[in-house]
Amino acid sequence: MLEFHSVDELKTEKHPRVFNTHLYPTDIPKAFLQGKGKVLFLLRNPKDVTVSQYHHWKDLKFSSAAQWDDFLYFMIKYGGM
Repeated sequence: MLEFHSVDELKTEKHPRVFNTHLYPTDIPKAFLQGKGKVLFLLRNPKDVTVSQYHHWKDLKFSSAAQWDDFLYFMIKYGGM
């Protein structure tokens, strides 16, 4: 993950380098986007993300909203749990 490494660590990676991140494009340093590299911006279907997150959190027993209806309500109302 791009956000968990220093610039020096990233520079030592062998070419071609591939980095992933959960940062929004607006949070990525401008210098990173002005280089010779290429950026591939991927988005997932929000329905898929919601179902995946529900099962992930349920497996971790991280969320008190164990029922799908409760989880979906919070996702829609608050944009996440």
